[in-house]
Amino acid sequence: MKLKEAHIAFLRDKKCLLALSGGVDSMVLAHLLLKQSIAFSVAHANFQLRGSDSEADQTLVEDFCNQHQIPCFVQRFDTLTYAEQQGISIQMAARELRYQWFETVMQENGLELLLTAHHADDSLETFFINLGRGTGIKGLLGIPEQNDKIFRPLLAFSKEEILHFAEVKPIVFREDSSNAKTNYQRNWFRHQIIPLLNENQPEFLNQALQTMQHLQAVQQFAEGMVQNQLQFLLQCEGENIQSLPINRLKLIPGFQYILFAWLAPFGFTAWDDIYQLLDATSGKTIYSKNFRLLKNREQLLLQPLTLHEEEEVYEVTSSSLNLPIDLQWKECTVIPTEFETDASVVYLDKDSLNLPLQLRRWQKGDYFYPFGMQGKKKLSKFFKDEKFSIIDKENAWVLCSDNQIVWVVGHRMDNRFKITSKTKHIVQLTLMSNTK
Repeated sequence: MKLKEAHIAFLRDKKCLLALSGGVDSMVLAHLLLKQSIAFSVAHANFQLRGSDSEADQTLVEDFCNQHQIPCFVQRFDTLTYAEQQGISIQMAARELRYQWFETVMQENGLELLLTAHHADDSLETFFINLGRGTGIKGLLGIPEQNDKIFRPLLAFSKEEILHFAEVKPIVFREDSSNAKTNYQRNWFRHQIIPLLNENQPEFLNQALQTMQHLQAVQQFAEGMVQNQLQFLLQCEGENIQSLPINRLKLIPGFQYILFAWLAPFGFTAWDDIYQLLDATSGKTIYSKNFRLLKNREQLLLQPLTLHEEEEVYEVTSSSLNLPIDLQWKECTVIPTEFETDASVVYLDKDSLNLPLQLRRWQKGDYFYPFGMQGKKKLSKFFKDEKFSIIDKENAWVLCSDNQIVWVVGHRMDNRFKITSKTKHIVQLTLMSNTK
């Protein structure tokens, strides 16, 4: 397929933003868009990394847009400072800065698609980079033609085809001198490894692209199967908590890939540790940036990271608002003839309470006198007997009168505050919903 026949005509119905660096790839794409009468805007990121060369790139882009009356957005970045502040490489800093800015430009100007000039050689380089990172099949698919709002019209064409097209037309462009340096990993593959493969096997690029297409088909099939398995395996354990039974998981051949598909979107990367977690002792935990994975008996529990304030105490009365849990307070003078057996409802002797009550998280050393039992019991022992998971324990609330526990909310009240034949005033408390 010739470059001039690139299938971009459908873009006439789209509002597009072209990432235009001034290099040959993006300048060729801009030329193709003009030739097919596709309206577009341009975004140029000046990273100020190459002195006068960076300024010359910006001038070329601005002159091109002025000549063809194309809306042009230019942003200058202090890339070195950003990289230092974020503790990341210059290449990663430039990537973050430009894509964050592209998204802002698109939102502010009602643009639908971001067009980039990635080509077949870029996709092959990505394949080799990911090959050494242990990313799994998904990382070996190269660069997708489209993901979300980004579309890459030149992905089916090689760098050689693009250069030839630019020479024949001719198309003015600028060469980024940093592309020739081999101290960057991508450039090392570009200049040292891939040329050797092409020299030994002239059709290497095309055959590699075919291999990536086959892998993509395998990946699509595998994802469908994995999602079916996850729907079968995953259960909800309270609010924002997913649980997966380990024994059932292990019965599935290749269960490691199911774990990968489940946890990778949540930022987990320590796969050896995760696989070992299946046979670890209960309580072992692995963290990503915003989530944690916990081994709890024969389950894996996934939960967002939330930090409870150390002194998280709320006053509870008949008129309390903005509590972290939904408690309904009701008072009466008649002893109910039938008690609710639901653990979410308790009846208390109001005269035995010192108001206001306090709602707080349980603490080490807490104890109470469980209703229906003789004597006192530490909460830690109660949780163990009731088979609370670590997450259940962390999310447990207790309702107190002074320093005495009245109710382990949603689980068991304290015997000292029960109603009796002498009770004159009754408080009915109902837990209306799960904790926030």
